[in-house]
Amino acid sequence: METIQLYYRGNFRYILLSVGKQYYLIDRRPSHIIGYFLLPSNWHFYYKVYPITTEEYLKIQTKYSKSSKFMIPVSFVGGLSVFLSTWMRVNNVDIFQYFNTNLSPVAKGIALCLSFLSSFILLQIVYSSRKKNIQTLIGKNLDSPLFYKFRPEKPLQFTLNTIGLRIFGVSLIAIFVLAFLYLGNIAMLFGNILMTFIYFGMANGAISPNEKWKYRIVDVLPDMNKK
Repeated sequence: METIQLYYRGNFRYILLSVGKQYYLIDRRPSHIIGYFLLPSNWHFYYKVYPITTEEYLKIQTKYSKSSKFMIPVSFVGGLSVFLSTWMRVNNVDIFQYFNTNLSPVAKGIALCLSFLSSFILLQIVYSSRKKNIQTLIGKNLDSPLFYKFRPEKPLQFTLNTIGLRIFGVSLIAIFVLAFLYLGNIAMLFGNILMTFIYFGMANGAISPNEKWKYRIVDVLPDMNKK
């Protein structure tokens, strides 16, 4: 099994793989629904991998190298949050009061189900837009993929390093769900949609371009029908 390093170049859905002088785009979108809930399960399924030329690779490199230079400092976001929180407290502004409702328990349950579904649909829309973006950039459709199965070089260590973040995400979702059921505040419902969207999006992390993680190519199929 060959050991490889993956590379990120600014596209949420796709990352790069280089083997020898050949470049590939890996589609990180989970191929099975369970992959969104149980991150390690993605290592048992095949990912779509698209060969690209050196010219196409350089287009991606140039495009996302420029865009990656623009970043909003975390300190700025934190400072802005503190400022807004202080301003609302001093001026007795409670924006949450405008989101209060008197929904019945049944209506709250339906709203929560719709919020989870909305999060999943929103993620699929983002995946679709990222595919269109990369196809426009390289000037061709991503068709006829190869199918690769990847696994971290140290799967246990990888799982232990990521499980804390997953548990934190589930905890936040649970807090928003309980808060909405108890308060009926629509703001809590929007918070649940956002956190669930982020949680589902974490499935991308099953194959991470982080330099500390290396992967093994476990299997390669030219066609899934030959499996």
